[in-house]
Amino acid sequence: MKKYNWLKWVLLSLLLVVLLSWIIPAAQFQGNFIDLGRTQIGLFDLGTYPLVCLMYFGYIALFMLCVGGLYGILNQTGVYRKLLDKLADLFKGRESIFLMVTILIITLLTSISGLTVGLFLIFPLIISLILLMGYNKIVAASVTVGSMVIGIFGNLFGSTTSNLNDILSLPYKEEIVTKIILLVIGLVLLIYHTLTYAKKVKSDSSVESREYIPEKVETKKKIWPAVVLFDLLILFVILSLTDWQGAFKIDLFSDITKKAAEFEIGGFPIFAKILGSNLLGTTPLAFGSWTLREIIPVIIIVCLLLVAVYRIKIKDALDGFASGMKKALYPVLLVSIIYMILIMTTYHPFQLVIYKSIFGLANGFNVLTTSLVAILSSFFNPELLYGSEASLRYFVSIITNKELYPIVEIIYQTLYACVMLIAPTSVVLVGTLSYLKVPYKNWLGYVWKLLLELVVIAFIVFTILTVVN
Repeated sequence: MKKYNWLKWVLLSLLLVVLLSWIIPAAQFQGNFIDLGRTQIGLFDLGTYPLVCLMYFGYIALFMLCVGGLYGILNQTGVYRKLLDKLADLFKGRESIFLMVTILIITLLTSISGLTVGLFLIFPLIISLILLMGYNKIVAASVTVGSMVIGIFGNLFGSTTSNLNDILSLPYKEEIVTKIILLVIGLVLLIYHTLTYAKKVKSDSSVESREYIPEKVETKKKIWPAVVLFDLLILFVILSLTDWQGAFKIDLFSDITKKAAEFEIGGFPIFAKILGSNLLGTTPLAFGSWTLREIIPVIIIVCLLLVAVYRIKIKDALDGFASGMKKALYPVLLVSIIYMILIMTTYHPFQLVIYKSIFGLANGFNVLTTSLVAILSSFFNPELLYGSEASLRYFVSIITNKELYPIVEIIYQTLYACVMLIAPTSVVLVGTLSYLKVPYKNWLGYVWKLLLELVVIAFIVFTILTVVN
């Protein structure tokens, strides 16, 4: 039953959305508030929405399965455990430093590049290493999930900032100092809680970690080819998903992509044809505009290179890939249900009626009502873009003072992060903790103090910004 703990909470969230669609009328905002009446989710709708979810978000499930397959191939090389042992030996006696450095790296990657689900690529490696060092699963979850959430809490240039900026018509550098302060405070709090808890639970071995650490294999194969390929893959993902042009005004990658699309040999656009029209078509997809869809083929290529370099038999490679995918199936199922909830709230948009009522509780801008809307929109929609758009566009229509918009951006950004730290509709949280088989209750028992501190810090910042403006 412990294994299916997260399934229960995700299904309860889905049921709540279904019930609310029967109770609350639907509405849209398209220049003005449009009452749609009640658009209830019916029984047969529940059979249709998985297909709709597969059409729109199936690539995320496929990405996660391919990541699982990649680690299955790494296990088949015979050097993966060897690599883990070497890294563990490197930080022996300095495990706290490893935890701090890892938290810092993941937080900065999330804050600057906007990587969230894409970081699932490195989570299994980090989790295995933390468990090998003698820490438990909660520590592994705190380092991975916690760091990503703090990166959102103090997001500087990632997708969280860009989505909010687009809706509120704000420049990237708006309130950058405030965001840096939030990032630093969040980092300090996370490191403190992680290290304090880690010291209490550290041991030399743990039965619960065995399934996450591959068995030792006697081999003379070199580690460096696997390290090089894996590092190149990580670098490639970071470069391709970072908004270089929008956030940093760097045109290098878009220029390279355009030249590659136009390059011809004998009048034949060789790169455009080999890489495909989706990437180098009429509008070339430059680095920074990529999604996880484009990362999937790259993972497959790395898997094939590992098979070739380490001379893995085809049968063993397929077995390894299938075994890795099997481990990812449960998290993939839960993440898919969460995205189905997003589809349902999009097709049956009852939330705006709730948001309008909450905004109506105050005359003009109010921190508490805006914060409550931000929290609810984050719960109903795992992607900030979908959750914030309707409520923010309605907010802009009733609050025309643009000097308040930077405060609203900070409210939505920080509270979205807080919700993603505990909500059963958080893709990052559910995907990671279901992989680790950490029950929801255990996680809440650990993280509630950190959550409370983040919320208090956030509201202190909201108050200061409101007074200053």
